[in-house]
Amino acid sequence: DRYDAERPVFEHPKSPLGLVEVDNRACTGCGTCAGACPTGALEFERERGEVSLTFDPRLCVACDKCMAVCPEAEARAVQVCRATDIAELASGRRIVYRDRENLCEACGVPIAPSGMLGRIATLLGTEDAALALQLTRFCVECRSNARVQ
Repeated sequence: DRYDAERPVFEHPKSPLGLVEVDNRACTGCGTCAGACPTGALEFERERGEVSLTFDPRLCVACDKCMAVCPEAEARAVQVCRATDIAELASGRRIVYRDRENLCEACGVPIAPSGMLGRIATLLGTEDAALALQLTRFCVECRSNARVQ
């Protein structure tokens, strides 16, 4: 248990509730975890050039589906622990991840969160630097319509 008088947290393998933690260095902001969440405890939102992932501990049943579908599971981007945290329950929904969403330089439509584009560039490495540059600057339509060089 992480119990202390200031912030009682009760961890137990049979807890009916869960706590989700997101590692902002590993998460790419794809939203896959929120799409897999059957209760809506995790929600993915896009608004004004930003993406955010929010968590409501009152809805989490610690099913671990978010962890199972996370493309960055190896880096432990999303973790769930079976626990009851009184302060978390009282606070309600909160933002657990936020990132800027890159826009296409040609047409202005959203491409992807900065974290995701950074991850793609890392995976492509220096051998495909030109491709990485195209992927991070232009949307699929502009790349395929040869609007960009």
